[in-house]
Amino acid sequence: MFLSNARSNIAKFLYIVRAIFSGIAVTLAKSAQKTV
Repeated sequence: MFLSNARSNIAKFLYIVRAIFSGIAVTLAKSAQKTV
């Protein structure tokens, strides 16, 4: 029970980290387009 719970928590954490990184990438891309 604990293992499956930990796995789901890790999956959620990875999903959040991925979303944050994609958001940063989009922001950087937009700012790069503005400067160019």
